[in-house]
Amino acid sequence: MPVRSINLKLLVPRGGDGCQLRQSIWVTHSEVNAATRYYEEKLLALRAAPYERSADRTVDAPGLVSLDEARQIALSVARTQQRKNRLRSHEDAQPVGSDEEVLSAVQALYRRLLPEETGEGSAQNANAYLSPLTDPASKGFSAAGDKLARPRPNWLAMPSDEPEAAAAAAEWFASDASAAWRSDTGSPAAWLKKARKDDPAWPDLFRKKVQELEQSLTDGPAADMVRLRELSLLPLFEPYFPSRMAEQSGGVTPWDRLAFRLAVSHMLSWEAWCRRAAEDRASRISRRDAYKAAAVTPELEPLLEQVRAFERARSEDLGKLGLGAAEYEVRPRQLRGWADLRETWRKAKSKDAVTLRGIATEHQTKKRGKFGDPQVFHWLAEPAQHPLWSGATDAPTVAATLNAIEALVARSRETASMTLPDARQHPRAVQWAAVGDSNLRPYRVAVDDKGIVRAELSLLGRDEGGKLLDRSDSFVLAPSGQLRKPTLGMREKKAFIQFETDGDQTFAGTLGSADLLMNRDFLSRTREQEIEAGAIGPVWLKVVIDIDPS
Repeated sequence: MPVRSINLKLLVPRGGDGCQLRQSIWVTHSEVNAATRYYEEKLLALRAAPYERSADRTVDAPGLVSLDEARQIALSVARTQQRKNRLRSHEDAQPVGSDEEVLSAVQALYRRLLPEETGEGSAQNANAYLSPLTDPASKGFSAAGDKLARPRPNWLAMPSDEPEAAAAAAEWFASDASAAWRSDTGSPAAWLKKARKDDPAWPDLFRKKVQELEQSLTDGPAADMVRLRELSLLPLFEPYFPSRMAEQSGGVTPWDRLAFRLAVSHMLSWEAWCRRAAEDRASRISRRDAYKAAAVTPELEPLLEQVRAFERARSEDLGKLGLGAAEYEVRPRQLRGWADLRETWRKAKSKDAVTLRGIATEHQTKKRGKFGDPQVFHWLAEPAQHPLWSGATDAPTVAATLNAIEALVARSRETASMTLPDARQHPRAVQWAAVGDSNLRPYRVAVDDKGIVRAELSLLGRDEGGKLLDRSDSFVLAPSGQLRKPTLGMREKKAFIQFETDGDQTFAGTLGSADLLMNRDFLSRTREQEIEAGAIGPVWLKVVIDIDPS
């Protein structure tokens, strides 16, 4: 279905009456951004690979994080948590596994969450990893191992086409020996459904199921978790919110799930940019090398050196102007109009420098702003430089092309810089779940008899001790030409909305998630103390609607 996003302004009360509401909006926004940053830093540590860190008001040393530094950070995080896990399990705190084994395990997990080569990843699916990564009580991804620990029937060792195998399978299923395999909760497996109907195909399905379980412990997500558990590396880090909440029963919160989703989503995008940057740089280097191989012959090398000598001399002259060191290169821009001028020079009866410079002046007058650097052409007019262009070879053009390609290579980057979330400078939007989605904190939209639209949002506040509190607040949404005369209802356990627009069009669809949008420019130029006191600026709710096909 087509998706439409509508930005609706929140009418937040001004003055003292709305101060607490404005503060709650900021607390929610700032804490979710802090949590997202926390999870991104943890994921970067697990990456154990070099990356470029961008300038940030909270980062003292932006720049390249080397491979050695990245590996040390990963090992520090892993070994520290390993000791905590073993002490929690009343085991000795001695390191488990070699450094290479630990690095391999955490990097495999990172690449499961954020595939580098394929780019296939899902922020929503990544949430399945959060509990086992942060909660000691979680049994996530252990189902396959638990099932394979059950006693296996002896008929699995028989060829599937033997009649005795089918009889042994039927006897096993009817006995208590199969009770453990029949005890799984949830929707029954395909083999179990067919076995209950006496379908003869069920033994083959059971064999296939066992093979799939074994395969998942070899190269699937469960295999990654098995390695981490064997190395006492689960959990790998603490969840962000539970220790900061005034009331929390344990385990990860929906706020953690939101922040982890935002972190993985941003890092998936960053990994894609890293991949694109590396590919672009490799492509430019390949084009440069191909051009060099085709254009730069042994006969051309000394001619190119003449051009380089001119560039060095010109750089020295420019450096004497009092503006600091200069680096001059002949580029295609400096040679604009050169093809026509060269052809005219080659046809000229007299090729002394005065005549050729006069021809260059005439061309400059005719072409005006579409003419290159006269000093380059005056230099080329000198007899000593005639071999650069008078024959079949056009050394100035080759030199300019090489310089342009080299400049592209120099400007290209091997990777994209990582900019971590910051509530004011680089914010991520808080997101709420629509009706029918229980993974995130909810939001609800209602319309009263007067047609006023209200949004009820789950927010965070603080108690007197600074601990975080879950709260819910209602806001009036400003009228919008994109959402006129809305009516709400339920359809298939989801919120349904019908509305009109200023263009007299009528739309209907289901309400999706909603994002909190704040004015980044206002936040970046307002002091943090003022923002925390309630000066948060304008706020919008971006509502996603899955529009029904017309």
